[in-house]
Amino acid sequence: MKPTETADRPLVSVVIPCYNQAHFLREAIESALAQTYTPLEIVVVDDGSTDDTFAVAQSYGDRVVAVRQPNAGLSAARNAAIRASNGAFVVLLDSDDKLLPSGVASRVRFLLEDPEVAIVTGYYREMDAEGTLLPRIPELRKPTAQPALYQTVRRNWGPPVGWTIRRSALERCGLFDPLLRSCEDWDLLIRLSSRYGFAYDPEVGAHYRQLPGQMSRNSLVMYDAGLTVLRKNAAYAKNKWTYGLWARFGQFQHGRRILYNVLTTGRPGDRLRELVRVTLRRPGLLWIGALSAFSFLTGKRPSA
Repeated sequence: MKPTETADRPLVSVVIPCYNQAHFLREAIESALAQTYTPLEIVVVDDGSTDDTFAVAQSYGDRVVAVRQPNAGLSAARNAAIRASNGAFVVLLDSDDKLLPSGVASRVRFLLEDPEVAIVTGYYREMDAEGTLLPRIPELRKPTAQPALYQTVRRNWGPPVGWTIRRSALERCGLFDPLLRSCEDWDLLIRLSSRYGFAYDPEVGAHYRQLPGQMSRNSLVMYDAGLTVLRKNAAYAKNKWTYGLWARFGQFQHGRRILYNVLTTGRPGDRLRELVRVTLRRPGLLWIGALSAFSFLTGKRPSA
């Protein structure tokens, strides 16, 4: 049954794609059920899992809408969850992450206060496989008065944990691109910001799990996908030369994040070998690394 909603309390849908992560899924669902905001629905899409993902989702009865499909990838699973949902606003939650109790309420208020805002990103903390918070404090970001497209091309405001999106904007701008193997969140953010504004919630609204082997650690796939996103969205810019300049900044920020992951993952010897490997295969990272080193030596923040 669809929860009761009003004009000032619209239905919010928390969409959770899951592929073989039944061991984390219950924690994600429980975090959505614990939200202070109502009315709220939860949609879980089992993307062809071979574990107990679907059984976990079904165990919640009518509190969770459970959908099953053949494996099609993260973007397709998110799209299926969005299509199966009913909310005026959509909250993204991956199956290995969790929302804090006030996370939805905090981000929804930005959409209620400004009808021109299509998407709310926000602050988060990182946790390990056991759910223990990691010591690294992510950068607190602040939107400026510059055009939304300019700001989102220059940097991804991810990860997309707890991102809250206006459904009508998705209907106009499209859902996630299933052809992208990575950076699909950045792609969607740029497309939305080409027509609407975006907001950033400075309150910690979610915990983002860091796991070995996750896509954000696949340096070459991440790098290539980022360049694809910047190229494919050039069509939205009124001035191609200006967009090219923005995209250069975006390439730097994206590459800097990749290099940071390389230099902070694994044993020191493995880090060096991986650094050599990725820079030899993607020479574009060399200028990004040199500029990042200069930025660090002149007192800038070492990571984003």
